[in-house]
Amino acid sequence: MAISDPTTRFHGLPVVPFDPERGVEDPGAAIRIHVGWDEAEEGQDAVALIEALAGDENAGEVRALLIGDWGQAGQMDPSEPAVAALVEAADRLPALEALFLGDMTFEDCEISWIEHGDLTALFEIESLKELWIRGGAIELSPVKHVGLEKLVFQSGGLPFAVPSALASSELPALRHLELWLGTDEYGGPSTADAVKPLLARTFPSLRTLGLRNAQIADEVAKALHEAPILDGVEALDLSLGTLSDVGVQALIDNPRITKLKRLDVHHHYASDVALAALQKLGPEVTTVGADSPDDDGDPEWRFVAHSE
Repeated sequence: MAISDPTTRFHGLPVVPFDPERGVEDPGAAIRIHVGWDEAEEGQDAVALIEALAGDENAGEVRALLIGDWGQAGQMDPSEPAVAALVEAADRLPALEALFLGDMTFEDCEISWIEHGDLTALFEIESLKELWIRGGAIELSPVKHVGLEKLVFQSGGLPFAVPSALASSELPALRHLELWLGTDEYGGPSTADAVKPLLARTFPSLRTLGLRNAQIADEVAKALHEAPILDGVEALDLSLGTLSDVGVQALIDNPRITKLKRLDVHHHYASDVALAALQKLGPEVTTVGADSPDDDGDPEWRFVAHSE
């Protein structure tokens, strides 16, 4: 399954494209910078557009920014130049609360072809409350950010560096953490060992945890048994992956699951019997989505929702 729907709202705001000739006409909207293939062939790139945005007379009022293709992302050019430009421009975007890096559908670039490089510097943007990253080939070091409330990594294969860095990061305001783990074929984890250090720690404000799109969904469910990260968590999202009866039983056997308010496992490979038992635990359980898969009883035909 590919990501086919463009982002029309972000951070609660309507998304509008940035035209450097017209400037920021509505700073109350979420501004989207995108360099199409033709524009990239003509030598345009996101760095120049970020600089133009930061120099706009209304730049100080922009609250939300999306970066689509930074210039031939389909050729696996990393986002690091755009990241450097964003960090350099941060003091001219003082109201920036939300950033989405890699806002592309499959028509722009398949999720597995979106490559980033080192994204650690993004956490130097102190005004951010919400940060979304789509793509892979991510490098990350432990970070500290006192105001970040929502952090989302959407990937067809999330490198070990991301959960490893987060396990040693200081994010006291973080309320929503969402990781699309993906498959090892595209650089994601092959065992739950990749996330165990993260699951072994706590975030004081965390209320929503997503470990989604995971080829190792059953292993993740097992690793969540008595996991400290669930302290205070009200909503757990294990959707879009390959959860089977094995993973469902691990959740049923986990006493922390009964303390949740919401549990999402849609896009799963579990039986009706197992799901019925899960729904008796107490949380509101979502089991059905528009993309419910079918493995015909063969585990070899279990796929995550988003990989290539």
